[in-house]
Amino acid sequence: PVTIDKLLQPVVAQERDKICSSSPVILEVIIDDKEVKVDWFLANDGSIVGNQKKISIERPGDYFAIVFKHQCSLQTDLIQLVGEKDSLSVPNIFTPNDDSYNEYFEVLAENLNDFELVVVNRSGKLIYHSNVLDFKWTGEGATGGVYFWRVQYKTCDSKVKEQKGWVHLIR
Repeated sequence: PVTIDKLLQPVVAQERDKICSSSPVILEVIIDDKEVKVDWFLANDGSIVGNQKKISIERPGDYFAIVFKHQCSLQTDLIQLVGEKDSLSVPNIFTPNDDSYNEYFEVLAENLNDFELVVVNRSGKLIYHSNVLDFKWTGEGATGGVYFWRVQYKTCDSKVKEQKGWVHLIR
């Protein structure tokens, strides 16, 4: 009798398609065969990045695996992993005086979750609060002067971060 040992098309499981800061993406060839050998490649330059069924990827790029068994091989589909970074930029002055420039206090941010902003005066009294990332505070309820802000948020890899600073409100 003749035994045919067929190599099946490999399938890749991935937890997500974005690489965030320090949180790698796990790629795994799903194939129920202990005799296969797997090589992972970075398609952008052809370099080998691993030789296990399951690997951890920390850099954005296009990846694929080749599964080998005896004299046969099959390639997986291309997996595109995009880099994602969190960013926060907070101005230190705004001038709500109807001249169309710097009319409100706002932040420029990307890939933040569970955002919270608190603005207090010099004595620590709450002046403004927002849980909305695209808030625009016009200085309502405040006189000209220096105010202190605290922003707390979760990064794209769910780490809690906090930043503090000051903003000058000029009327």
